[in-house]
Amino acid sequence: MLATVGRTRVRVHPRPRVGVMSTGDEIVEPDQHPAPGQIRDSNRFSLMAAVVEAGGEPVDLGLAPDTRAALEAFISAGLETNDAVLTSGGVSMGELDLVKPLLEELGTVHFGRVYTKPGKPVTFATVQGKPFFAMPGFPVSSLVSFEIFVRPALRLMAG
Repeated sequence: MLATVGRTRVRVHPRPRVGVMSTGDEIVEPDQHPAPGQIRDSNRFSLMAAVVEAGGEPVDLGLAPDTRAALEAFISAGLETNDAVLTSGGVSMGELDLVKPLLEELGTVHFGRVYTKPGKPVTFATVQGKPFFAMPGFPVSSLVSFEIFVRPALRLMAG
C-alpha cells in the first residue's frame, strides 16, 4: 500500500520485549497440584496477554521464589534480554515482599505506593535504565494496575 503512494521507506518501532514473572513461594505452575497455602499462578498469563494487547512482546520469565538471591537472579536475567520487566507479587508490606526493597538497591524507585484501590502497592522503578513495573499479587489489582500504569508506557515505548 505504501508503494502505491511512492513511499519506499517508513519509520517503524520494534515491539517492546517485556519480561513477565510471578513471585512467591506460595505460587505454583498451573499444571501443578497446590499444597496447602499455595495457589496456581494466573497473573503471569493474564499479564502476558495484556502485554500483547498493548503492543508488546511478552517473554515468560517464570516463577521467582521468595529469596533475595533468587529474585535478584531472576531480575538480572529479565533485564539482560528485555526492554522492560513486569512482575506480580512481592510489593506489599509482608516480611517476604522483597521486590520493592530489592529495586531500591538495584535502581531508582519512582513510586512505591499509590492512592488507588485496587492496586495500592504497585511500584515503578528504573533499573539499568529500563522500566520495571511491579504489580500487586491480587489478580484484579494486578490487571487494574497494568491498565493504569503499564499499558500507557508500553504504547509510548512502541512508538
